[in-house]
Amino acid sequence: MKSGRGVVYLDPYEWLPGYGENAVALIYQGSDLSVRIEYDDEEGDAAYCYRELHFKHACEFRKAAFPGATHSGCELELGDGRVSTLNIYPESEVAKAWNLHFNNLFRFNHYTLWFTAENVSVEVIACDVELSDVVYVPRGVS
Repeated sequence: MKSGRGVVYLDPYEWLPGYGENAVALIYQGSDLSVRIEYDDEEGDAAYCYRELHFKHACEFRKAAFPGATHSGCELELGDGRVSTLNIYPESEVAKAWNLHFNNLFRFNHYTLWFTAENVSVEVIACDVELSDVVYVPRGVS
């Protein structure tokens, strides 16, 4: 399967520090996937802060080392996308296969994002994605 050309959907470096993230966690609950991105609070008194990418109806996802071998079975073509951005693949054969599986009841999209500070890649097939507001974690709270 092929992804088709990727395009930038969202650029985390609009709000991440220049040196990137401190941690990346995947949280799967119900049918939704959240990718929590923790980073330093450079302007405040918080221990750290985070934002989450909430993927709605995530039917397939993977987290892998980056750089590393790929086992997704999909040949990715970055196209106009970039390694440090959330990319979407409008012509993804994988997303089309999931759409057919559900008789086009849902409209799945194919997303990728590489976190270069944590050396992690994330690939998700989901209906939609939303970026949360910033959550500030005070010092002394874990």
